[in-house]
Formats: sequence, C-alpha cells, structure tokens
Amino acid sequence: MKLHHFAHSSASYRVRMVLALKQIEISYVTVDMPAQEQTRLPFAALNPQRMVPCLELDDGRVIPQSLAIIDYLEGLVPEPSVYPADPVLRSQALALALFIGSETAPLQTRLVRRILAESFGFDEAADQRWITTWIRRGLEHANAFLAASDHAGTFTFGETPGIADIFIVPQLRNAARFGVATDDLTELNRLDAVAKAHPALAKAHPDAWL
Repeated sequence: MKLHHFAHSSASYRVRMVLALKQIEISYVTVDMPAQEQTRLPFAALNPQRMVPCLELDDGRVIPQSLAIIDYLEGLVPEPSVYPADPVLRSQALALALFIGSETAPLQTRLVRRILAESFGFDEAADQRWITTWIRRGLEHANAFLAASDHAGTFTFGETPGIADIFIVPQLRNAARFGVATDDLTELNRLDAVAKAHPALAKAHPDAWL
C-alpha cells in the first residue's frame, strides 16, 4: 500500500497516526501541495478530488478522504481499535471527530483560502481572521463537548488514542501554526500534552516528515 500525503496536511497527519498506532508498514509518497502537485498528473488521475491523503492499495484501487482511510485501516487491523467499545461513547467520539473533520478543518484548507483570495479579494489580514475564526470556533466546541461528556482516561475516551484524539491533535497543531490562542481550552490542552508524549503520535507528527 502507498499513502499519498503531505507533511503539513492535518488530514494526512490523522492517517499517519493511525498507521503508527496499528504498526502498519506502508510506503509513503509526498505530494507537494504548495507547488499544487495535487492538481496535476499523475496524482490528479489517481484522486479526481485532487486532495490528500489518498490510500493506493496494492491492487490499484484507491481510497480518498482521511476518515474513509481510517475506517479501512480499522477493518484491516482491528486492534488497537480507534473506537470505544461502548456504543454511546463510540458515537460521541465520532461526533467529536466530525466537529473537526466536517466543520472546522475544511474551511481552512489551501484550496478554500486560495478561492477566498482570488474570487473574494481576501488579503493577508482577512485570511488570518478567517483562519482564526474557524479554528477557534471548532476547538471551543470540541472543548465544551468534552467538558460536558462522561469520558475518562488519559485520552478523550480511554487510555489509548482514539478517533476523537486523531482529529483534534492535528487541529491543535494548526492552531499553534496560525497563532490561534488556546490557553483557556483546558480539556484540549491536557490532551495535547499527553499526545506529544505518545511515541506513535510523535512518529506521525509533521515535524518528523519535513
């Protein structure tokens, strides 16, 4: 298998974490997103959506989208699972992942920001306000959800990293990259501290791929 990814891509970071947690050996192919390599052949033919990550199976079939790739990897190597065993906690963990994956991260992609600059006249200051607004909004909601949830453990829903952590941790890294204040988000700051000390999560960190 090959994972087509980019170091700074938060969605790629999610998949790298799962691969490291499950100790799945795989080939990695870097897609140069600043150079817009994802918009050109051969990658554009591999994934018509022209986004990373993209998992290329040995038989040539392709799985795009980080959550879909994670779901495939969960079926391929069930343990350690990224989902809580309890059905309610599983659904809550998935909901928390979707806070980030569906409503936060997509609004700060290079593509969205390029369209805002080219079609709506966003300058650097407007771009920063846009990023700050959406990162902060998503993380506030995630922090409040965790604070009100019946969760326990070192990570959000247990003693090992799970689907919620896998989505939140890259978003916290984006917050740091773009100077978004998170000092008051106590639930997430605790998670960030334990994530940085976890060997598999450290292995997947963008700094390890630069």
